[in-house]
Amino acid sequence: MLNVNGCTVDQYFINALSKLHALTNLSMNGADVVAAADLSPISYLPKIASLMIGMTGISDKDFETLHSTDSLVELHAWDTNISNSSLEKLNIFPNLRVLNIAGTKVSDCGHLIIDNAPTLKDIDLSETNVTDETAKIICKKKDLCNLSLCNVAVTDIGLKQVCDLLSLKSLWLAGTRVTDKTFSGISVLPNIRDLDFSGTGISRPNIRALASNILLEHLSLTNTRIGNADMSAVADMSSLQSLDVGYSDINTDDLYWLSQLFALKSLNLSGLNVPKSAFGYIGKLPSLQNLYLAQSNFEGLQLVELGNCKQLTEINIVDTSVTESEISVFETALPGCEVLN
Repeated sequence: MLNVNGCTVDQYFINALSKLHALTNLSMNGADVVAAADLSPISYLPKIASLMIGMTGISDKDFETLHSTDSLVELHAWDTNISNSSLEKLNIFPNLRVLNIAGTKVSDCGHLIIDNAPTLKDIDLSETNVTDETAKIICKKKDLCNLSLCNVAVTDIGLKQVCDLLSLKSLWLAGTRVTDKTFSGISVLPNIRDLDFSGTGISRPNIRALASNILLEHLSLTNTRIGNADMSAVADMSSLQSLDVGYSDINTDDLYWLSQLFALKSLNLSGLNVPKSAFGYIGKLPSLQNLYLAQSNFEGLQLVELGNCKQLTEINIVDTSVTESEISVFETALPGCEVLN
């Protein structure tokens, strides 16, 4: 792998790349790439499998200089200036499986992606100008494994057929306009492992239906109106490693169900009114490594209770009432845990 992230990349450097016949991964994320770059030397690398050109300012004109290559499997061009015009050239990468064009200038492009890159398994269109029109087309790709549509104008209408994506492992919809309808649809997906519905319109998601999925590892419901959801069903998610319900209006009267999450490594309760009884459950979680309690009602006494969590590596207590002396006692008990305050 060659990593030149953040470096200055001129045409001389790009031309020299053609001599690196064994190169499989090239990362130029954040590099200052020369204007009107000729990227064709990259296409001549016989083993190039992954190309990362995020945050480089590369445009459609630069992208047009790339030539056909059978070896490229991953293309990460997030936060660049490419648009739908570049997507028309995706067919020059016949074995492309991963496409990350988040934060680019692309608009509705479902047919361009499906028609020109039929081998894709992972698609990231977050923070682009796509709408339900694209989502409907993408949801017809039955072998899709990972889909990210964060912060785009997508609703339940566009994702009506998401329940047909039986190979889907990850679905990130943070900041979209989806509601409980879409959440109910994903409960039937047998392979789903990672779900992000943070900042969406869900209010009473069917957590119990989702709990039957024993593979789920990451669930984010932060900044949602899930107050009356049956969160006790989360206790049945035996594989859950990360749970984020921060800044939601979750009912925190009794969080006893936390005690059953034996695989949980990361827990975010930021911004919540967490009952004191909950810290007894949290303190006994055997795998917990990261705990986020920023802007919550967390107090120094609870920090002392957590001193027995020997596996903790990070705790965020920004904007809480915990004092410096209480933090000092905790750091003595757990010197390996970073305290963010």
